[in-house]
Amino acid sequence: MIFRRRRLAKFIGVCLVLLFALIASRNLVAGDVSSDSKRGRIYLVGVGPGDPELITIRAMNVIRGADLIVCWEGMREGFDRELEGKKVIQPPKGVWIWFGYGKKASDFKGKELDKFRRSEKARAQIITQVYRTVTDGKTVAFLSHGDPLIYGPWVWVLKEFKEIKPIVIPGLSSFNAANAALRRGVTSGKGTKSVILTMPDLPGLAKTDTIDKLASHRATMVIFMPFVRHTKLVDLVQRLSAHYPIETPIALVSYAGFKKKEAVIKGTLSNILSKVDHQKLPFETLVYVGDFLN
Repeated sequence: MIFRRRRLAKFIGVCLVLLFALIASRNLVAGDVSSDSKRGRIYLVGVGPGDPELITIRAMNVIRGADLIVCWEGMREGFDRELEGKKVIQPPKGVWIWFGYGKKASDFKGKELDKFRRSEKARAQIITQVYRTVTDGKTVAFLSHGDPLIYGPWVWVLKEFKEIKPIVIPGLSSFNAANAALRRGVTSGKGTKSVILTMPDLPGLAKTDTIDKLASHRATMVIFMPFVRHTKLVDLVQRLSAHYPIETPIALVSYAGFKKKEAVIKGTLSNILSKVDHQKLPFETLVYVGDFLN
């Protein structure tokens, strides 16, 4: 009888220890959740290309609920009502906010060094303000034209604030808007079914996927920002002509998604330069090359 009582007491003691441990662990988890709930959120929002009406409902809701907006100058147009009463940070004019992220001053020389220092200074100011806002339990939204993860200038935000786990809101890309302007199935070429999205090869940004290597596949190619940093159309056409047949169709789509100023120029690699005829094409231009344009 005494032996049974001892076993029962021991059993009850073990149960109490487990119960207290369970309660403690739940309190610990609750404390962690409470701590996280006090911290604000960061959103990387794609607002679409062209006119404001191409923004998604989800993106608009995030903007309305944000306390701090980080965006480029001029993006306020069309969103005045949503941004009213909010704090808005805009990078200084002429600053490439993404330039040199993750690198050191010793990696640059001359004009590139000056550009890096300006970018680094502006970036540091934004980072400081974002951390302050999030620490206060408020919401920050970085606004990016098109889709934020297709040649977006704010991609570095995902790495910089990775411990906060930024939420990405996808947006309609200028690629989608340009496809609509061309009224062609970009994956439905006569002899091709693939599309390569790329940009010009820039000095100091060595990559293995050069225009020449990509063009050797003769797949449909879409070149974003074709005139960035003084890249010339004549040079681009010459490089493409070394791999594609000279009569391969090519199209230039400018201001994709803007109802009033969207423009398309079509031709072939052999005559596109004469069709452009020294027109000053805007930065907001995409170059398409491929037989799907036939």
